[in-house]
Amino acid sequence: MNKEIWSHLYELGMACRDKKLWERFTDNVLISFTIGSGETAYCSILGNAQELYGINVYFGQAGLDSVKRMMNCWRVGRDGFAMVKQQECLSMFLGDRDEVGREQYAIIRELGLKFRGKNAWMYFERYRKHYYPDCPTDEEAGRLSQALALLLQAEPYLPESDMRHAHMDPVMYVFMPDSKGGRVVKENLPGEIYPVDEPGMIRTEQEFSLKKASRNKTDAVLECGVFYMESGIMDDAGQTCHGRIAVLADDFTGMICKYRLLKPQDCAGQILTDLLGEWILEKGLPDRVILPDSVTRDRLKQPLHFLSLKAEIGALPAVQDFLRGVPSGPSSSEGLPETGEMMEALLEMLDLDARELELAAMNMTDQELSDWIRGKIRDALEKNGLADEMGIKTQTIEALLFSAFDADHDGEAWDGFEDGDEDWDDEDWDD
Repeated sequence: MNKEIWSHLYELGMACRDKKLWERFTDNVLISFTIGSGETAYCSILGNAQELYGINVYFGQAGLDSVKRMMNCWRVGRDGFAMVKQQECLSMFLGDRDEVGREQYAIIRELGLKFRGKNAWMYFERYRKHYYPDCPTDEEAGRLSQALALLLQAEPYLPESDMRHAHMDPVMYVFMPDSKGGRVVKENLPGEIYPVDEPGMIRTEQEFSLKKASRNKTDAVLECGVFYMESGIMDDAGQTCHGRIAVLADDFTGMICKYRLLKPQDCAGQILTDLLGEWILEKGLPDRVILPDSVTRDRLKQPLHFLSLKAEIGALPAVQDFLRGVPSGPSSSEGLPETGEMMEALLEMLDLDARELELAAMNMTDQELSDWIRGKIRDALEKNGLADEMGIKTQTIEALLFSAFDADHDGEAWDGFEDGDEDWDDEDWDD
């Protein structure tokens, strides 16, 4: 921690707090200027709704695209809460003590600062696309200081008020300092309203084989999309990010055809394109695909055109049923095996065979099955030292087992077990 940098940042933050800019602007007004590095910064003021007070600062074209997606997500049917997980910005917030992270609290104590009362604690966070927010680095704290200093310099030249309703077009005030102080120019946000990111492309080496496979036309209708999961996952560097999963499902049968977990650096459109290509190579061209929103359609624009594949936007009941069954809780995306491989390993480690588990599911009530499986898991973990070997919690194994084995009261166990993985099918279970 560079004490001088952070002390200066808190001084500027307190000065911005005292200006109460949220009484003059809503969060779909941007205040823009160029910082010392030549980079453009875009400030969005939070607090007019009297819920969350602070300032988001977005940098460069990537930052501008990020905030435009946030402001215009309602136009394309995107979830605003999901869009927060895609932000690229540095932020200053006013909140309560329990909102302050451990690292940030250590900085506050090191600086000898005192905060008391509701919405009185000042803290700073960095948002990176697909990652959980965390404490800025010293370098990022310095960039944020430059932005807040220029915001304070621009404040006297800004209009008295610009209160924009949620569905009004966003606007930007560009501050240009000069020898006399500066001036402000009002502009519309440049470029596309909702910039498309993470587009997918048919890989060059697959073009011929996909064209050939697509001649085999089927009447299948596939539900396709990439979705955030409730759980976070760890990336290769051990940092927590928002879990995402790409899913292909059969709209008629409700079966899950393919799915894949995504890491933060993975391109959503490309992963979905690859999954769709794999399905076509195996089965042929589907009659059409159903997508959750126009953003997904734009991400798949090139493969849809290349394959002459029809697409429509609509409900994805099979995918949603599948997502409700995905266990929550932190996990790791590194080397995560497919469901079939995971289940094989678990059954072997717990000294269970498939038939034994199937019979248990058929002949026990839900509560009896739950107790029986938990007992087996605890025995294996305690007696064989598997907890250390797997590096996984008992509850995580239980959740995986219950999400994979869907027992009902009619005695038809595991009807759709193969939905999540093509490695397991009825033939395998019979064997």
